[in-house]
Amino acid sequence: SALYRVTYTGTESTAPAGALPPTAEAKLRQSLEALHGEGTGPEAIATAWPHLGHADRFVRFAARVAIERQPAASWADRALAETRPQAAIEALIALARVGDKALQPKLIAALDRLNFAAQPAALRLPLLRAWELAFTRMGKPPADVAATLAKKFDALFPHADALVNRELVSLLI
Repeated sequence: SALYRVTYTGTESTAPAGALPPTAEAKLRQSLEALHGEGTGPEAIATAWPHLGHADRFVRFAARVAIERQPAASWADRALAETRPQAAIEALIALARVGDKALQPKLIAALDRLNFAAQPAALRLPLLRAWELAFTRMGKPPADVAATLAKKFDALFPHADALVNRELVSLLI
């Protein structure tokens, strides 16, 4: 550890800067966060769902949490059928987090449709995270499914990306 003393010796003003106006993404995120509370109802799903594929990860997170606050039975089929890769990953993460354990086979099938190698680099870690959540939240799959998935993940290891390797090791274990 270390202790430093930093002092300013310039001539520019040191008055606090004013707050920046909120960006469009910040306003959208705040509107989605308003859906995180009790009693927001099923309209929260319709409002938040289109934003699961948003470019801003904070907006995606707010949309996912808004959906997770609703009964999973009301949106599970939609999550399993989502075709936009980014939105599908977010929806399947939500389903793994709050869905019924009986949905695990369908969740695994939906995740399996997302070809890891075909995904852009930005989606690979979230996809692996979705796989991890499917197992940590819903339990170990049957032995035959686990063996098939182990072969699938083993073929990806080692990967050029160290972070991908770390997630793959977790899955393979």
